[in-house]
Formats: sequence, C-alpha cells, structure tokens
Amino acid sequence: MSGEVDCMSRKNSIKMVLAAYAGASVLAACSQQAQEVSERKSDIDKQKEAQLQMVDNKTTELKHNVETNKDLALKDLEAQKKALAAQANALNDEKAKIKASADYADKNLNDQAAACKTQIKANVDAAKAQVDEAARATKVQ
Repeated sequence: MSGEVDCMSRKNSIKMVLAAYAGASVLAACSQQAQEVSERKSDIDKQKEAQLQMVDNKTTELKHNVETNKDLALKDLEAQKKALAAQANALNDEKAKIKASADYADKNLNDQAAACKTQIKANVDAAKAQVDEAARATKVQ
C-alpha cells in the first residue's frame, strides 16, 4: 500500500507541478497580453496627442491668417474712406465754386436788367419829351 500511496503522491505532485506550470504559463501569457495592451493604449495616446497638437497648430495658423487678412482689409477700407473723403471735399469745393459763379451771374444779370430798365425808362422819357416838343412846335404855328 505504501507503493500505491507513493505512486499516488507522485502523480499528485506531478499534477500539482503541471498545474503550477500551467498557471505560471497562463500568468505569463496574461502578463504579456497586458503589456501588449498597455503598449497599444500608449501608442493610441501618443497618436491622440499628436493629432490634438496638429489641430491646435493648424487652428492657430488659420486664426493668424484671419487676423492678418482682417487687418489688411481694414487698412484698405480706411484708405478708401480717406480717398472718398478727399473726393467729397473736392466735390464740395467744386459745388461752392459753381454756386458762387451762379450767384455772381445772377447778380450780374440783375444789374444788367436794372441798367436796361433804367435805359428804357430814360429812352421812354426822352421819346415822350420829343413827342411833347413836337406837339408844342406843331401848335405854335
């Protein structure tokens, strides 16, 4: 019986060793798998950070371009505004000259009309005087 127990005890020992070896193999495989999973996650995190940085860089670049374009457009508009203001001033000056010229012409025409009316009145008075004198000369004879 002691031989049987010995044989059984050896079988149990072998089974335990095999079970321990199998357990160690499973643990080693799990550990390797965990390491691989950790590395994959780390790679994914690195890719994420690179993509986020690329988005931030591109956004910063585009914002800078927008700001630059805005500044140039505003400067251009300001220059156009100044040019239009200068044109408006020139037009206002021209308008004032035309008004002054028209006012001068109007006054000159009024003066000429008054002079003509005065002359007409003088001519009428002279003609009437001649008619009166002719009438007196005809009566006397």
